[in-house]
Amino acid sequence: MLAAKWFSASTDTIWDRTRSQAIHCDGCLQKKNKQTGEVTYQHQLLGAVIAHPDYREVIPLAPEPIVQQDGSRKNDCERNAAKRLLGKIRKEHPRLKLIVAFLVDQTQQLCCPLFQAVWNKLGSKRALWDNLRCHFRHFTFHSMKHLYEVMLYDRAKQLPAPIFDTS
Repeated sequence: MLAAKWFSASTDTIWDRTRSQAIHCDGCLQKKNKQTGEVTYQHQLLGAVIAHPDYREVIPLAPEPIVQQDGSRKNDCERNAAKRLLGKIRKEHPRLKLIVAFLVDQTQQLCCPLFQAVWNKLGSKRALWDNLRCHFRHFTFHSMKHLYEVMLYDRAKQLPAPIFDTS
């Protein structure tokens, strides 16, 4: 991997599973429940790693916090954190040639009608990702389109169970 001229970096949001309605700091993200008005506080990071499918090693790069904006009621977003993160990576590693993959789910939200239909059907992003993980654990798919179609049209019963190599 280190002999390559270009490196592949993947990014994704990392959630702190600790949430509180009482304990918070100035950098906490705030989520207000529309029905009850209760505010929940938590932290998020945008993480980036250099990885290659042929190697077991993963090289983490410094994460970028997604924080409450200074003097604002609006939360920061993954896109702004990505801009800051990429600027820092470029500054710290000026000769490193990276191909960065990020914002995959945001791209699918905007551009993939099947993704949008499954999300609509399930009612929330959390339910969507829980279902995706469950389907990946129990079935084999030949494409993301196939996965979304199975989820959208309830075709999981038609799929053969995956065969695991236990040798």
